[in-house]
Amino acid sequence: MSPADSATVRPPFRVQFHASGYNISHVGAKAPDTGHFRLLLERPGRKPEVMNFTAGQTEVWLNPPADDYTLRLELASTTEPASVMARAEAVNLKVVSR
Repeated sequence: MSPADSATVRPPFRVQFHASGYNISHVGAKAPDTGHFRLLLERPGRKPEVMNFTAGQTEVWLNPPADDYTLRLELASTTEPASVMARAEAVNLKVVSR
């Protein structure tokens, strides 16, 4: 996943994700070892923003306000939507003003 942990970024910035050993697809695909990404964007003192990439996307451009963030990436199953097949290590970012 990029950006790297402890990076300082300026918006907009691209977040890319990848999963080894799994297939990435849209939510409608009902195949074993297949999932879609879910990204949790967390800020101190706020409720996490959850982004579901149900069309099989593997990247997104984000334009959040300046603050400290933690990104958490999950791979959700396409056969059992509530089931998380894999989780990446959390990535901490500092977003600075443009």
